[in-house]
Amino acid sequence: GRNQGDAPRAGGMTPSPRRVVARYLLANSFTPAPGGKLLGYKVMAWDPETNEAVSGANSVLRTPLRKGLVHKMPGVGVFLGATREYVLRHYAHHEFNVLITYTFDSNDVVRGNLTDREREISVTQARVVGWEVFDEDLNPVA
Repeated sequence: GRNQGDAPRAGGMTPSPRRVVARYLLANSFTPAPGGKLLGYKVMAWDPETNEAVSGANSVLRTPLRKGLVHKMPGVGVFLGATREYVLRHYAHHEFNVLITYTFDSNDVVRGNLTDREREISVTQARVVGWEVFDEDLNPVA
């Protein structure tokens, strides 16, 4: 027998109503990324001496900034917002702020809901795809 995934795709096949709703909801919150992942954003304090992101809630929690690095946080996980604007508005209150762009898997969501209006979730792990540093007035720092 063949797996369902091996079935040829006929031009006339339509996705299930559930899948259509799921796609619609995702399109209006977290942005899809390649490989079935989603994009999420986080703002942390930035240490210019070490180029590390520092947790605003617990300064002992520091993490290096490297593309492809997987970030994990003990306990509640990595909090992510759906948009750059949201996390900058709510969390950029440090002398130096680093806006980190992550990809994550929807199966790793441990808190929150991908379709909430709050647009904030927590995941067990997230992979760094990029970052930008801003000063306290949200001007980019070279």
